[in-house]
Amino acid sequence: MKSKSPLAVLFLVLFCATFFFASCEDPVRPPAQTLSFDQAQELQNEFVETRSAILDTALGFQDTRDFWFSLDTIKKYIEYVEFEAKKRGYEDLGLRIHYAAYQEPQGNDRYPYSTVLIVPTRRGGGDVIKSGFFPISQDDVPADSIAPLNYGTGGIPPNDL
Repeated sequence: MKSKSPLAVLFLVLFCATFFFASCEDPVRPPAQTLSFDQAQELQNEFVETRSAILDTALGFQDTRDFWFSLDTIKKYIEYVEFEAKKRGYEDLGLRIHYAAYQEPQGNDRYPYSTVLIVPTRRGGGDVIKSGFFPISQDDVPADSIAPLNYGTGGIPPNDL
């Protein structure tokens, strides 16, 4: 029986090491602003208990309070914002989410009237305002020459976490 050549053994070891190390990716850490699912449910419960009933009574129907965008749409939107901002020399970008409402229902039924707008922001050089425990930076201004994102899918209420 022939013994394996040192070159073949070296090749096999290098192949296995490359495969092992290539499959070991650094874990992606969540941003500091993430919270647990239970904490998110508590926040949503607070909204439902303190605001949703008031809004539903004023409107005369239960409006949507959740909105869905595919990850692909969000990724493409961020890529678009970064591209457009670079052309304009905008730096320190962010996204601001605004509540909004349609004048007429969208789709075949009465839902949704409510919607959200995702508006790109940039640093504008303003002062910081003290508001409660958290300072609010006035220097984030809409990058109004870049189109906001809309047309996510509004959930049919009630649609809780």
